[in-house]
Amino acid sequence: PPPPPGLNYIEAIRPALTFLILVTVWSAILVPILVALFFFSTRELRRKPIFICNVFSILLGLSMGICTLYAEVLQHYMAPSTAARLTVAWLDFFIPFFVESILVIRILAVYPYRRTPRVVFLSIFIPLGILKIARLVNIIVFTVNYARVTAGDVDIMAASQRAWRSYPGQKIEWFLQLVDNTAASALFLWRLNKGRHIAERCLMHSVFSYRSKGTYISKIEGLFWIAVSNFVFPVILCLVQLVFIFRDPTFIIASCIFLTNDYVEIIGVLLATVWTAGS
Repeated sequence: PPPPPGLNYIEAIRPALTFLILVTVWSAILVPILVALFFFSTRELRRKPIFICNVFSILLGLSMGICTLYAEVLQHYMAPSTAARLTVAWLDFFIPFFVESILVIRILAVYPYRRTPRVVFLSIFIPLGILKIARLVNIIVFTVNYARVTAGDVDIMAASQRAWRSYPGQKIEWFLQLVDNTAASALFLWRLNKGRHIAERCLMHSVFSYRSKGTYISKIEGLFWIAVSNFVFPVILCLVQLVFIFRDPTFIIASCIFLTNDYVEIIGVLLATVWTAGS
């Protein structure tokens, strides 16, 4: 027999409940991070593009949480509008694209245009630019296909499952995401590691005190390990996503990992890039 009016079976709402818990917890984490970012920043830092981009990425994460909550709750009472579905789908894929684009600013901090040979500069940023364009085109194509496949469907979960199977946009995006994130982080880490060794050799012959040497080198060491940690975790999650999308016929688990990775990247890139706004 059907449950009383206004209620539903537990199994029917379990997938939506999983998404609700995820976006609620991660969105709640972003709120104190946003407050702390403004509280501990200076007026000069707030004017820098890297600070503005990180604030915008946090706001995008909060928007995705709100839109996901709206779509998941609304579907148990009425069909979400096409605009609501497209907004959730677009944010899910656009947020990693935008957040990882912030890494380009981080690379510019260690490969400045005026002090980097032209050949080296072009060989770094042209491939990265091509990757960004390919990802953006794939996101647009996926969103259009998602709108076509899910048009008129009352159940957002069933519609998402059909979109999952009808177009390999997720596989393409997550593969390009893995390549993009790996390339951008590897370039930054290689340059930073090289600068770390150069700083150690230069400071050994400088007139700075021993304490100044240790402080300066420790800052570079700290930045290096922050960048390493915030490169490793998103890449691991991206690899897990690819494993699930090829082996799991449903989209629930991989989508949960994908949502988690979105928020991990927002937090990780913020920690790894705001430091480069200094001298």
